[in-house]
Amino acid sequence: MAQDCFITDKKSSLYLLCGHKESAQIVGNLQLEIKPVKIISDYLQIFTDMFRFKVKGYKNKKNTIEIEMTKPDMKEFTSIQQLKLLMKLNQQNIEIKYCFKLKKMSFDKSNPLKAEDVTLELPQTLTPANYKIYGEALNQAGITKCIDEILAQVRVKSFV
Repeated sequence: MAQDCFITDKKSSLYLLCGHKESAQIVGNLQLEIKPVKIISDYLQIFTDMFRFKVKGYKNKKNTIEIEMTKPDMKEFTSIQQLKLLMKLNQQNIEIKYCFKLKKMSFDKSNPLKAEDVTLELPQTLTPANYKIYGEALNQAGITKCIDEILAQVRVKSFV
């Protein structure tokens, strides 16, 4: 099966038809359970293990997989309202777009303190040098570093 085929989600799936296609009454179907490719699953496992985010669900979206994440209950991530990852495998590279909905404080002269919603999209491309080590082994430290670079841009910084 192709690495870029649709995954199974709540709205759609691939099916295998069994029987004679001429007689629709006796045709059976078998739903195929298709999950993301191993490297994307490994990436998400590191994201959940190291940063305590959880995968809420998968969805097919315009040649990518949209993964909705739930944030951990940590002070440094209080500004994050929503996080969606748009991921696809392009040859050997993993292309990721992090789509954040953030709650930011606005310091304006007319209205001193005001919270406003901000959307932030951060693209990232992981090459095999980022996610592989010693040939085919998973580079957990490299993936963790790449995720941390993105999350550093949305962490709440303390004034203390």
